[in-house]
Formats: sequence, structure tokens, C-alpha cells
Amino acid sequence: MTIRVTPAFDLRKILDRQVTGTDVTTIDIPNLDLDRDKRYLLLLNIWNLSPAFVAIYLFFNKDYTLANYYTQALAGSGSTVSASRITSPEVIRLFTGYGMFAVIYLSRSPDGYVRVIERVHLYEPANIVVDERSIGWLTKANVTSIQLRSSSELGIAINSRVTLFKIGG
Repeated sequence: MTIRVTPAFDLRKILDRQVTGTDVTTIDIPNLDLDRDKRYLLLLNIWNLSPAFVAIYLFFNKDYTLANYYTQALAGSGSTVSASRITSPEVIRLFTGYGMFAVIYLSRSPDGYVRVIERVHLYEPANIVVDERSIGWLTKANVTSIQLRSSSELGIAINSRVTLFKIGG
């Protein structure tokens, strides 16, 4: 018996950007077309070295109105599990000196809404937190740009990295 395994999907890298020179507040990913491309995979490796606690937001098409988004989160740390729903496109909250790694999938629903599913690895081994989130945007529109933005000035540190892939042929 022969079992043939084929990839579930192909990935085509659209962007691979590392923050260099100085910390930044926003990383802009322009020239997208989610309607054409159908699905994206976004990998984030973000550090906060600013003196402040920051939230990292995922905005679409420069719509920076927090009330236009909802996030449902489920987090686990040790034996503690918590859930929350917030009115913002919050990817994660980072304390000073900490980083995170996130895997984020984006697509459109049949009725036109953007769907975002994310999984985050937060902090370091002894204090590891797993965080699962779904983000909803109230606007039915094609995503033509993505903005990753820190809630505090220069909250995305040097060496933070963003990689975006188109999923599928």
C-alpha cells in the first residue's frame, strides 16, 4: 500500500520585513488584495523594549477606529484559563522587555467579512502563555493593506519581524 502525502496548500512569500535602525510604532503592509489572493498567513515575531506596556493591533486599510473591530481571546497560563471579548483588533499585550510569536490566518467569509484566526506564543519557557484569538472587522471590504500598530510610541522594537504569505495557488 502506497500512501502519498501532498501539501495541503502552497505558500508564496509576499513580504519579509525586519525592523532595523530604530524602534517603530507601525508596520504597514501595502498593495494587498485579499479578494484576489483569498487567504493570507501572517507570521509575527514582535518585541517590546519601550518603557511602557503595549498592545499590538492589527488594522485593515488604515481603519484605526478601535470600535470597528472585535476580538475574542482565550488564554492559558499554567492551569489558569481566561476568556475575554474586547472592542479592538488587539493581537496581544506585551510588557516591557518581552516578545511574542504569532501565527495569523486571514480570509473572507461568504458574506464578505474578514476572518482572522490567530495563535500566539507569549513570554519565555518558565512563564509561557498560549493565547488564541479571533478578530472581526465590522466593515465588509477587501483588505488592501494591513497595519500592525503599537498602542504606545515606538512599541515595536528593532529585530521584530513580519512575514506575510499568500496561501494557495
